[in-house]
Amino acid sequence: MLPAAHHRFVGEVKRTNTLPGGAYRGYGVAQANFAIETAVTAAAARLDLDPVLVRLRNAPARLAHCLRVGSAEFGWPRRAERRGETRVGHGVATAVKATVTGEESEFSTAWVELDGDRATLFTGTCDSGTGSSTVLAQVVAEELGLPVESVRVLEGDTATTPADVGSAAQRSVLLGAGAARDAARAARRAPGERVTFRAGRAPASFCACFVTVAVDVELGVVAVEECLVVTDCGRVLNPLGAAGQVQGGVVQGIGLALIDRCPSTGVTTIQEHGVPLATDVPSVRALFVGDPAPGAPYGGLGLGELPIVPVPAAIAGAVADATGVVPTTMPMRPEVLWSALAGTRGC
Repeated sequence: MLPAAHHRFVGEVKRTNTLPGGAYRGYGVAQANFAIETAVTAAAARLDLDPVLVRLRNAPARLAHCLRVGSAEFGWPRRAERRGETRVGHGVATAVKATVTGEESEFSTAWVELDGDRATLFTGTCDSGTGSSTVLAQVVAEELGLPVESVRVLEGDTATTPADVGSAAQRSVLLGAGAARDAARAARRAPGERVTFRAGRAPASFCACFVTVAVDVELGVVAVEECLVVTDCGRVLNPLGAAGQVQGGVVQGIGLALIDRCPSTGVTTIQEHGVPLATDVPSVRALFVGDPAPGAPYGGLGLGELPIVPVPAAIAGAVADATGVVPTTMPMRPEVLWSALAGTRGC
């Protein structure tokens, strides 16, 4: 606990039509990580130490491995440079995201029905665009010795599919695939037998993010030119889908860092809110390292939430490297960054 003076406050419950907040990828971890990782980068600069070295000295083994692989692939350290009114800088940030806590409430249920050389998986795990249904089909096919095309996945129908704690918090591989695997094994004994999978405490997933940005110091505009993400999420069950998860997380992270805004008034359309366009998206490389995780289905861990988490802090570190100004708020929109840069110029 941090030392703090005593405070007393009185609160009132008010009914309002203004939504105070809501769920978003990363579920608050990206915001907290932005504060922590930006502070680490600033401390490294104050101590005249390499920001990767500072993290390596304090990282657990799996995260340190991500940092070492990323440093070699990215060519770290790189020097900041000038291109006329543009400053180019490089940044790094890390992230960790757990999947389950081991609580009894963490569960997924499934059953498999066989029909000749075809199988149907009934699961409460819903694919919200993550590709989880493909992974679940792969798992059932592997257990039953069938082609993936012979496995049908029925999900998200409360009338026909079983209960599930939910697909949030990157649970689908650990819980959903765990239930699908056990249900497929049970189907060989008693087709239609319902199986509930409860995970014990599982290792977290780790990643390190390296970025290059170009900052127009006259306009305060930041462009992300390159991004490398090295991830340890155990054994990758679907490499193409996993790479897509990382790329999508990076794009959302760019939006969170530079563009997205949602004030309570004045923003009524997606254009006013702002989302990254194709022209805002850099070259994104996704590398996967690590060994199969003990106790996880086929050694695979969760990935869906993790990729967005380190991106804003890595961008902030690159902006600081390019300009000497450490961003402390998100989004780092041009007017905000321009004001900060103007202060350093004495404007």
